[in-house]
Amino acid sequence: MVNKNTRARVEEELRRQGYVYNRAAANLRQPTSSSIALILNDVANPFFAEFALTGFDDIAEAAPGMPSLTTLTTAPRERGQQAAQLLLQRLQQPQADSRKTIASVQLMVRENSCPPIAA
Repeated sequence: MVNKNTRARVEEELRRQGYVYNRAAANLRQPTSSSIALILNDVANPFFAEFALTGFDDIAEAAPGMPSLTTLTTAPRERGQQAAQLLLQRLQQPQADSRKTIASVQLMVRENSCPPIAA
């Protein structure tokens, strides 16, 4: 169980530092990766127009690419704060039931996406 004062200090420090969970960094701890890479040697080739490629977490590297990559964003700052709160709750109540958390996402459309097809 975590002392109330310790919990408050940890939460305050997370807020002060603007903690943001970084999925890419967390994945480095794993022996395997869930990342997928796709290398296209000719993006002007119509064959590649059939691909729908979307990134996740709206990482900074998605925007400056050629073409820039459409991504999903899950509000990483809020997800980080939520993760810290869930961790602190788990530390206080280790026997509590697990729970599922669903995060809303927003599509960040960029150059690699085709324009919507007119109805």
